[in-house]
Amino acid sequence: MTATTTPVLSSTAPSTLRIAPSRLAIATFAGGFIALALNLLIFFVVQGPFGSALLIPGPTQAGTETPLAAGMVIAASIVPAIGAAFLLMLLDRFTSRPIRIFQLTALVVGLLSLGGPLALPLSWAVRLPLEAMHVCTAAAITLCLSRSGSAKVA
Repeated sequence: MTATTTPVLSSTAPSTLRIAPSRLAIATFAGGFIALALNLLIFFVVQGPFGSALLIPGPTQAGTETPLAAGMVIAASIVPAIGAAFLLMLLDRFTSRPIRIFQLTALVVGLLSLGGPLALPLSWAVRLPLEAMHVCTAAAITLCLSRSGSAKVA
């Protein structure tokens, strides 16, 4: 008589969840809120005392400039947090080191996002606040979501 063994899944198998969904949701909200607060601070500091609007190229006609609206800043702070959370959920589901892979991916995406304002025909007075907003968004979201992995699912 031959004995057959069945494979046993270990707790480190890629298909097991290591990040608690509730912690991920809280970290997503925190990262988005911190990014939003920092970006609105930069937005209003630049527009307030200096009295200059952040003029960006218009979406409809080449050569036209439109002022950056607060709604655009809000969307650009919240949407990346949600997208990053979905990425981290996928990495947690299919990889053995989701936090490390997420951090490296976030670093690459963050560096690539800096190219947007650099490629536009903007003055440095507009380019620097936009770059600062990109850095604040990337840092806040990455730090908050990276810390969500500290509580493991039992």
